[in-house]
Amino acid sequence: MKRAGKGSRKSPLVVLLLWVSFVGLWVRVYEITTVKDVTDSLYYLTHLVTAYGLLVTVWVVHNIRIYRKKGPRLRTRSVVFSDTRDCLNHQINRDVDMHREQAIVVDVVGGEKFFLEPSGSAETVALVTTETM
Repeated sequence: MKRAGKGSRKSPLVVLLLWVSFVGLWVRVYEITTVKDVTDSLYYLTHLVTAYGLLVTVWVVHNIRIYRKKGPRLRTRSVVFSDTRDCLNHQINRDVDMHREQAIVVDVVGGEKFFLEPSGSAETVALVTTETM
């Protein structure tokens, strides 16, 4: 985006036209709005804020019950990380550098997950690995 130069009057003129349009549209809204429209909007806003407040209150009470049941958190949960198996316990075979490649094909063959280059195929890799074993 380029900034307007010091001698340019284009930008302030555009801003002025936008403000005039903004004020003109609000004048139009003021002219066509009735008292019933305003009260309906206020009732709608009141109901919306009340429902939101009730939802937040229910959520806080729910969290307080969990706290009373389990007690305070004394430490963070430890999560076991395995770079050889995924969360479904499939064996992970990496044939590409997953941090550097832009496109990676993921195939699951026989309970094993293969990360390959887009031109590679898991069936051929699986055949090669089973034949060499």
